[in-house]
Amino acid sequence: MIQSTLRSAFAPFCWLPFLSSSIMCIPLSTFVPPTAVNYPALVEAETKTFEQLLDEATGGSALSIEVKKAEMATSDLVTLVHLSSLTSRDRLARMLLDFVEDAKKTGKRLQKLHSKVGGSVDIIMAVNDHALLTIEKANEPKPLLSFDTLIPWVGSRKAKIVTETFEDAMNTLSSQIERLILEAEANIDNLNDLEERLHALHELVSLEV
Repeated sequence: MIQSTLRSAFAPFCWLPFLSSSIMCIPLSTFVPPTAVNYPALVEAETKTFEQLLDEATGGSALSIEVKKAEMATSDLVTLVHLSSLTSRDRLARMLLDFVEDAKKTGKRLQKLHSKVGGSVDIIMAVNDHALLTIEKANEPKPLLSFDTLIPWVGSRKAKIVTETFEDAMNTLSSQIERLILEAEANIDNLNDLEERLHALHELVSLEV
């Protein structure tokens, strides 16, 4: 779900030449590039998507708490298994300890993801604010007989400033989103490992019943 949200956040910008080959934009074969760029509208759409992402990241933080509870409960269970009369108590205890270690690693990684999401959103929003202010300043209307209108190359320099500013903002967005995707995928792997541990434990316990 997180990866899908991140790709949705990036989709409106994938028509730009300097982003079209990004990992976030492949494949987007059905995307039709607009003929003009409305920078404030793009940033507004991006902001709404990141608000949704922050909400989902909060859910990840809650999940880390649940994983921590499972870790603590399983740690207590190890002692009981050692003292039990179960046929496979030694093996079961080892498997429970493995689960505890994986749960500890998973919980920490989930907390790390939550922190990274918040940090990335702060960075992106700060860069966007700076970009918008720079672009708005460059696009301010000038008097008919101003210095800018009298010298032809000043206008082209302004266009270059706008393009470079927006490109810098999009590069920041790209790098931060790719960073979050890598972290999210690592969390998915950890959760899958935990699920496999639980499945193995279930199978072993079933033999003791």
